[in-house]
Amino acid sequence: MSRFAKHLLSAFSLSIVAAFVAFTPFNISAQVPPTPFRVGEKVSYNLSYEQYRNVAFLEMQVISRGKFSGRDAVELQAKIKTFDLVSAAFATIDETRTVFAADSGLPIYISRSINDGVVPKEIITNNLEGVPALDLLTLIYKVRETAGNGSFTFTEGGENFAITFASTVGEVVKTDAGDFETSVSTVQSTYFDTRGIKELKVNFTSD
Repeated sequence: MSRFAKHLLSAFSLSIVAAFVAFTPFNISAQVPPTPFRVGEKVSYNLSYEQYRNVAFLEMQVISRGKFSGRDAVELQAKIKTFDLVSAAFATIDETRTVFAADSGLPIYISRSINDGVVPKEIITNNLEGVPALDLLTLIYKVRETAGNGSFTFTEGGENFAITFASTVGEVVKTDAGDFETSVSTVQSTYFDTRGIKELKVNFTSD
């Protein structure tokens, strides 16, 4: 998302549609602490910009629960990619991200694979010895947990940012998967401001 051409992004909206340290996944029947993560859940987001309804897509899923470097963790995966149709208008984005996160929602280990160049670029963030902070992926789960409201801090590219979500009106979103009752949250953050992304909104399903 941060690689969209800065001068082109004045209004952006998202609409909801439905060497690693050893990680050992397992299924458990014991009670799990309150967590924003549900193993097996897969969510897709369609990204739109002005008159373009499908600029890109974001898929994120909770793969498994297990141990990461001796800590209880869940494995998250996400992929964001722009469509060829809008390549002429927007910078290409093709990123896959794997995050091992604690039940608190904070990431322990982040691996990003950026594939928008000739050679894929790998970026690792290891919070095993430091103080973890939300990244963009775990931020989405955290905001869903609060129904699209609240103020948070997150870290991307080694920089810390504040972000505020405020729920506003309700809206029906029509998708190929059906129609969804949603609440619309406005988003304010210098992370998006400095990248030329204005009037950012996210639709969260009412359930």
